[in-house]
Amino acid sequence: MSIDERDMPMHFLIGRLEEVMADLNILKDAQLRMNAQVEKLTKVVFGLTQQINEVMSKLEQDEKPENEDIFLSSKSFPKNK
Repeated sequence: MSIDERDMPMHFLIGRLEEVMADLNILKDAQLRMNAQVEKLTKVVFGLTQQINEVMSKLEQDEKPENEDIFLSSKSFPKNK
């Protein structure tokens, strides 16, 4: 077996390693972009959740009668039988 024949598997493995490393770099870049997008979406969802909570609080306040104390006390009046 000549030196070239013995070196062929090593050259093949080195070539494959370079290909795999290049693929890993592509995947790493894609993951970084995806993480950035997820972070942006998380901020959007958080903002929307806050807005929904604010709207729900306003709706709950609008549904309460203006004189809630009077309304609550009127429920406690005994009924005439």
